[in-house]
Amino acid sequence: MGESGQAGLVLDVEQIKKLLPHRAPFLFIERLTEIVPFASATGHKAVSFNEPHFAGHFPEFAVMPGVLIVEAMAQAAGALIVVAIGYLRKKMQARAAAANKPRRIAKTTRVPAPRRSRVRAKAGRR
Repeated sequence: MGESGQAGLVLDVEQIKKLLPHRAPFLFIERLTEIVPFASATGHKAVSFNEPHFAGHFPEFAVMPGVLIVEAMAQAAGALIVVAIGYLRKKMQARAAAANKPRRIAKTTRVPAPRRSRVRAKAGRR
């Protein structure tokens, strides 16, 4: 399920589509790297000016809405959980945990640029 490297598994957008029910324009991760099952993963998304949320979210200074950044993190975490479950080949029940400090996350500015934005999902115990 993806190529294996020193940093862990890597998934492209087609592999992510097999794991998650989300589709464009609501699929906010295009690549998942540095996957360590049950530990962490990094999601990547190319952010461009032609995305629909930039038209109404501060048109003079386009900013990706914080709720979409949190959604991208949730999608990365969801893909991480599905990969981890498949990795162990066990039936498990996953539940969404509360976001850790979402206000601080939402204050992180994401603007359209030629480079890719990254979000990290990290598993933890409560």
